[in-house]
Amino acid sequence: MFNLFKKKDEEIILGAHVLGEAIELAKVEDAAFAGGLLGPGAAIIPEAEDLDVVAPCDGVVNMVFDTNHAVTLKSDDGVEILIHIGINTINLNGEGFIPRVKADEKVKKGDVLISVDFKKLIEKGYDPVVPMVICNNTEFKSICEVKTGKVQLGEDLIKIVKEN
Repeated sequence: MFNLFKKKDEEIILGAHVLGEAIELAKVEDAAFAGGLLGPGAAIIPEAEDLDVVAPCDGVVNMVFDTNHAVTLKSDDGVEILIHIGINTINLNGEGFIPRVKADEKVKKGDVLISVDFKKLIEKGYDPVVPMVICNNTEFKSICEVKTGKVQLGEDLIKIVKEN
């Protein structure tokens, strides 16, 4: 009877940040991502050679790394997100990455964050996988990957449950 007044948990959905094949984070060939050291999440193997990495939700850009290979966001729902383009791509010193946003910029789901020449990454021997992790995961009731397999930009990828 008293559960009538209990608020229902809120669900937050993060969309696919790049077109391609969504995989479990544990399958990323990097110990920090695969082991969840940076937080839980999902990764996408990009489908084409020249693609845009887009915002998975509405929010604000916290930082674009100096080498343009990664970006952090804070969603309007309070989710702190790291999107990392490729593995060890910091070594490219920005080559192949064109940032389309800057720190403190407001973004909407689907807005382009960084344009990437994935062909260049692959030719130089880098794994092009694009992990997306939730950095403040302990602030939420649960985080679960909701999609693996082929994904379109913005398609539901990760579900986060926020306790009310």
